[in-house]
Amino acid sequence: MRLLRIALVSALLLGLFVPMSAHAKAPDYVAVIDAGSSGTRIALFTLPGKGKLAPASVFEFEGDDSGLDDYADRPSAAGTEVVAPLLTALAPALASRGLAPAGVPVSLLATAGLRGLQTSDPDAVRRIFASARGAIVAAGHPARRVTVMSGQHEAMYAWIDANALLADAGGVFGRIGIAEVGGASAQIAFATGRDTAKATTTARVGGRDYPLVAISYLGLGVNEARSAMARTGAGPRPCYPNSAPGAEPTVYTVAGDRTVSASRSDFAYAVCSRTYRTVIRKVGADAHNGGETGGVAPYEVRRLPGFAEASFVGVSAVVFSLQGFGVPESRNESARLRRSVRTTCTGPNAWPRVVARYKGDTGPFAQVACSTATYLNAWIFGEVGLGIRSDRFSQGDVLNGESPSWSSGYALSQLDP
Repeated sequence: MRLLRIALVSALLLGLFVPMSAHAKAPDYVAVIDAGSSGTRIALFTLPGKGKLAPASVFEFEGDDSGLDDYADRPSAAGTEVVAPLLTALAPALASRGLAPAGVPVSLLATAGLRGLQTSDPDAVRRIFASARGAIVAAGHPARRVTVMSGQHEAMYAWIDANALLADAGGVFGRIGIAEVGGASAQIAFATGRDTAKATTTARVGGRDYPLVAISYLGLGVNEARSAMARTGAGPRPCYPNSAPGAEPTVYTVAGDRTVSASRSDFAYAVCSRTYRTVIRKVGADAHNGGETGGVAPYEVRRLPGFAEASFVGVSAVVFSLQGFGVPESRNESARLRRSVRTTCTGPNAWPRVVARYKGDTGPFAQVACSTATYLNAWIFGEVGLGIRSDRFSQGDVLNGESPSWSSGYALSQLDP
């Protein structure tokens, strides 16, 4: 009988799980609300068919908010304005399957956005969660977990899902690591083979313990890194393409309300990359990340047991950036990405070339594309970043093109505990 068990002593100590009794039946469906740094979304999961391991996502819906951390000034509105609409959208999917809300537990797990707010304003986070829990209960669902998820567990759950997908594609569970970059944080996880290495946790899978290195760096997600870049060194102009005077947009989005003149921007890969390397070096080793990572700076990850033997799959922004710049699955993604970014983003009136890459998109995502790709190359492959070898990096072909997610890994722990 296929069984994936994840019963972490460390997770229990951190209060991430509500343990079920030995006689409690696992639910047939679970809903997971991903309260990310840039928005909130819900997914409904169930166990897959025979011979598959990764949970089946049967419904997904993304809210129109920009993150629960934006509710620090009015936390009591988080439930009615963010969580309730997600559950309203979920209701028809449940009805079509003959499911009552009372039989579908809901967990809301917040990532880096609220992780940062928890440090600066813990009372606001507590009130946001109280409001969110109230909305879940009001909709008739059991509220299983409503909490801030540790960065280590965010990395671990993505690792679990990646390896479940790998097993479904005919690979061996546990053989692949993940390198993930979100908006506010960046994660890496891989099997270490020993539980004495720094920054380790243990996943229990199919009756076997898998010691993992699982690390999250707050402040090294693309949005936070870009904000730090704009305050460092030469500022944002060398990370943005030039546009003809008077052309739209006249200014590019940088971070928050900060913009940079499109006609005065002058993309220079070497300068932009150097600035981002400064950000990685500084933020990766700052006091907060030292407490979260056991003092492991990004460039030190490659020295930990298991790194040299691991192959990695890129997750989230990593893959979007490579695909956006037309970089195929290959053994030299780093060099190809650097070359494509330079060709696309450098020189007078380079903006139309970026727009062509992004199929006519002129919005904020395209505006930061050159900056984001330069950062990701430094973070994933660079000497002050993780330093993953291109021949040990995949965009997801080993997973049949599926993209791993922590929410799916978490769902599996609830569906098949």
